[in-house]
Amino acid sequence: MRKLVLAVLVASVAALASVQPARADGDPASDFLYTGDLYPASIASPVSRDVEAQLRGVLRAAAKRGVPVKVALIGGAQDLGQFPQLLRTPQRYAALLSSELTLYRRLRAPVVVVDPFGIGIGGNERRGGKLVAVTAARRKLLVRGVPPPAGPQGDALARTAILVVRQIARLEGHPLPAQIAPVTLAEGGTAPASSGRKISSWLLVGGVAALFFASWLVFEVIAIRRERRETARGAGDVDE
Repeated sequence: MRKLVLAVLVASVAALASVQPARADGDPASDFLYTGDLYPASIASPVSRDVEAQLRGVLRAAAKRGVPVKVALIGGAQDLGQFPQLLRTPQRYAALLSSELTLYRRLRAPVVVVDPFGIGIGGNERRGGKLVAVTAARRKLLVRGVPPPAGPQGDALARTAILVVRQIARLEGHPLPAQIAPVTLAEGGTAPASSGRKISSWLLVGGVAALFFASWLVFEVIAIRRERRETARGAGDVDE
C-alpha cells in the first residue's frame, strides 16, 4: 500500500511540474489565434482602426466561404515573446506558431505571419476534402506575386495580409468580391483566449494539489495505524 501511495505522490508531482510548460507557449500571438483569427501586432506597430476593420472583413468573408485563415501581424520583437530571434524569419515563426496552436486542438486553417521582412505560412488547409499540412511548394504558390510589406508599420503589414488572404481564397476556388464590408472588433472580432486557458491551467493545478493532499493523508493514516499496532504489540509483549 505504501508503494502505491508513493507512486501516486510521484505522479502528482510530475503532473504539477508539467502544467507550467504547457501554458508557457512563449508568445502573445498564440493566445489571440487559439480562438480568434487575427493577432493585430503590438502597440509599437499599431494597425489603424480602418485598416484593421478591412482585414477583419476579408477574414470573415473568406471564412464564410469555407476558407478560414489565421493571421499574425508581427511588427517587432515584442510580438514574438520568448522568440525575438525569429523576427527576420517569418516562415520559421509561422511553423512555430502553428505547432503551438496544435497543442490544444487540431489546427483547421492556414496560419499567415507577416512581419517587416516577409511572409510565412504554416498550419493546415482543406484540399480534396481532406485536412492537410501546407507544404513548402504550396506556400510558394500562396504568396506568389504578393509583394512584401511596404514598411514596418502596422497598416503595411495588414495590407499585405489582405492580399495573402484573398489569394488563398482564390486558389481554393472561392475568390472574394472586390468590395467587402469592414468588420470591427466589436462586430465580429475575437478576444485572446489566454484568460480561458489560464483558468484551465489553474483548475489542473488545483486538481493535482488535491490529489497530492489526498495521497499524503492516506499515507499519514496508514503510518498512524501501523504505529498503533506496533505499540499495542509491544504492550502485549510486556504483559506476557
